[in-house]
Amino acid sequence: MSLSFRCEKIAHLSAKSGSALILDTSDTLALMGCYNASTHTLFETTCPATQKPSESILISIQACLKEAKIPLNEIHTMLIGLGPGSFTGLRVGLATMKGLALGAQVPLYGFCSLEALALSHHAKIIVPTRNAQRGELFAGAFKKNNDALNCIIPVGLYHPEALAAHLNALQDDPVTLLGEAAALLKPYLKASEQFVFTTQQMKTEQALMLKQDEIQKGQYLALEELSPAYLRLSAAEENIKNT
Repeated sequence: MSLSFRCEKIAHLSAKSGSALILDTSDTLALMGCYNASTHTLFETTCPATQKPSESILISIQACLKEAKIPLNEIHTMLIGLGPGSFTGLRVGLATMKGLALGAQVPLYGFCSLEALALSHHAKIIVPTRNAQRGELFAGAFKKNNDALNCIIPVGLYHPEALAAHLNALQDDPVTLLGEAAALLKPYLKASEQFVFTTQQMKTEQALMLKQDEIQKGQYLALEELSPAYLRLSAAEENIKNT
């Protein structure tokens, strides 16, 4: 399996955070990053889609560690996106990282995937989205001030018309909508010139930025307390409930 990597120097992250392994499986393709604290370098790749995502993720992790020139036993911190997003992706991603964190005996930090996506974009008001299927979307809205996010619409499961009503009420402020699922909102948005659509992906650097204070303070949940942000029952669970 051939992987391509993006390499970037990250000078503004504190060395106290240590080297980190980051994974987000909330979107169609899993995003993986490895930060080498000694060189302040972040290596990032997209895990290829396969019929066995758990194998694809593990192979990608091995390749990312090799590219970053850091063995697993020198990783100080692990981070996992908790969604909301794909049911299968979130389950596989969290299970994989819990197993690695337990084996390596390092803390695992969960982060909101949509917050990390919002932090990855430079705009005044940002609406990150994920496709929730069945004509709905996972979304939230944030005002960004430097690297700080202020939530103005809570992350949740929305019907496009209901979320568009909230966005239309923002009056004349320009709004940037992130993700392919944002297209579901177009029929319900009144002032089209107010909204900018982009499919920009999140960066694993932003997950580290979200959790940097907690990492430095050693504030993390026990592995059994980490759970995905599903926000609703899966289709299979709803079918069982309705029978």
